[in-house]
Amino acid sequence: MASHSTSNPHSPGAFANAIPVPPQQRGRERVAAIMAAAVEVFAEKGYEAATMTEIAARADTAIGSMYRFFASKEALALALLHQYQLHIDAELDAIAAAALAPAAIAEALMKMMLGLGHERDTAVALLDALGDSANLRARFRDGVRSRLARIFADAGLADSPADARNAAIIVLNLLKVLPKLPSESGRLHALLVEMQTVIALYLQHLHDDARAAPR
Repeated sequence: MASHSTSNPHSPGAFANAIPVPPQQRGRERVAAIMAAAVEVFAEKGYEAATMTEIAARADTAIGSMYRFFASKEALALALLHQYQLHIDAELDAIAAAALAPAAIAEALMKMMLGLGHERDTAVALLDALGDSANLRARFRDGVRSRLARIFADAGLADSPADARNAAIIVLNLLKVLPKLPSESGRLHALLVEMQTVIALYLQHLHDDARAAPR
């Protein structure tokens, strides 16, 4: 029988190992198809109205086969959240590895946030729908903040872990504004350029302050 996650959403490691990894390629492809179908159905119907039967049909998978991989709708939702978390972690790790200048970090973070698109919308909706959503959101947010803080510290934008953490909080909140910007024709591009400039100037300010600080 294929393995499936039994993670408790209220435990500290709720997203860890939430995505089943069958030993056979065919099983892994089936898991990917189920998760892709779940994203579509959750987006169309919402978490509460979506059913495992409908997701299985969309994935062209027998309902019994789907339950071998995902024991419940909640387990499937947690797998999608884990997938989203892994996507963000990979993007931030790539930015960290690139050793970018402040302006380039701002550009890369903007590109990452805009690229999340509907995947982020689905993740936010699932976090709202699952029990203990405040705790889930806090752990999700803290993980992103920690990675941002490491990026800023490694780039020489902060003199202390506390400064790096504060910078991460500010930049993350600026990035969260992006999906809320008005999308009227002709305005969105200009607003995005302005937002990138704001973040770049802030990071450059941190860099200059860090370099000027007495050693």
